Amino acid sequence: KKYLLASALLFTTLPSIATIANGDFENWSGSQPDGWSTIDSGITLAADNTQVNSGALAAKVVVTTATQSNTDLLQQVAVEAGKSYLFSSWVYHTEGGLKARLVADGYHDYSNPTLLNQWQQLSYSYT
Repeated sequence: KKYLLASALLFTTLPSIATIANGDFENWSGSQPDGWSTIDSGITLAADNTQVNSGALAAKVVVTTATQSNTDLLQQVAVEAGKSYLFSSWVYHTEGGLKARLVADGYHDYSNPTLLNQWQQLSYSYT
């Protein structure tokens, strides 16, 4: 099993800022972050307070499968036509061998799995 931590997921409109629901993973109901869902069985989630980018908690994502299509942690966000949005996430790899990816109307910006034990930011501007 491999895991990574995710923290401070942001959804912003340019130039004003609007955060997504529970984007900092501070609120949990059992093993599920409030406002987030998993559609697959290839990951397990837990609140983690040992490695945080901001706030008190991060989402510990344990990957239990080798099938990448079974590892989605998601939140659907409504957007308005013609407006620009910046999607951003911070990830922390504890070991190599897997990548996190940002999905906003397709796949964008993958994490670097060789950058271990440090936070890295994934971002994508969407119009």
